[in-house]
Amino acid sequence: MSDVTYDLPDEILVAADGAVRVITLNRPDDLNATNHVLHQGLAELWPQLDADTDARVAVLTGAGRAFSAG
Repeated sequence: MSDVTYDLPDEILVAADGAVRVITLNRPDDLNATNHVLHQGLAELWPQLDADTDARVAVLTGAGRAFSAG
């Protein structure tokens, strides 16, 4: 996988594997719980993903041992 360029906070990582974009919530110390920065970053992510003409599939995952604690 390789990183792709999205303008997002450090709390959200995007990696490319061909046409697949793996989006990782990156707050493992807080079990990826949503805060204002993560919430705003997700709102900014979707239009950027929509504009990514090479992307066909998005996988949303969480760093560490939890997807998201909420």
